Amino acid sequence: MCARKISAILALAFLCSVRLVQAAGFELSVSEEAPPDELPASVLGFLNPGSVQIKTPDGLLFEFWLGKDAMLGGENVGAFGIAFGELKPGSLLGVVRVGQAWKDYKNKPVKPGLYTVRYGLQPADGNHMGVSAYRDFGLFLPVAEDTDPSITFEYADLVKMGSLASGTPHPAVIGLFPLDEEIEGPELSENEEGQPILAIRIGSTGFGFVLEGHGEIEGY
Repeated sequence: MCARKISAILALAFLCSVRLVQAAGFELSVSEEAPPDELPASVLGFLNPGSVQIKTPDGLLFEFWLGKDAMLGGENVGAFGIAFGELKPGSLLGVVRVGQAWKDYKNKPVKPGLYTVRYGLQPADGNHMGVSAYRDFGLFLPVAEDTDPSITFEYADLVKMGSLASGTPHPAVIGLFPLDEEIEGPELSENEEGQPILAIRIGSTGFGFVLEGHGEIEGY
């Protein structure tokens, strides 16, 4: 490989490491910040090094440490209202630090803290219709209780553990939307509802994490 090509690759890597993007009142940066030491070794080994940070004028809102890959093998490919049917419900997506008070996709308050993020599906029943265009959500679970990335959780267990994190009967959730196009790295964008999203990749799967906004009907 010629020296010019090596220099170009190194320059690109440097730009990616300090990339700063601003949109819709949010600021995105990619950091070399390692995952917190308080996480179990099994979870640390599951995560990519470095983090994706989202800031507002008030400071850090989110810091995500994403999984090296998403757990494929789901049985909901092509199912109505499900964007990520290839994923196994209950599988681990990563870890998030919430840095300031935030309202989730059900418009419920979420306390600052460190949480694991698990993939979950909103029930297909009349109590949950209209919460989102899609049934896919990320559920925040307490890191002390969620220590094994190799397993998945059933819906009832996700809700129970999520309730421990939220302190309410309902888990805190972040809306997940499919992306309109392929991305190479984290980006700030909007979903089809005009809501600001963090567009990211976990393995081969692209996700839109809703940063602000909620569904028309509250519930889970």
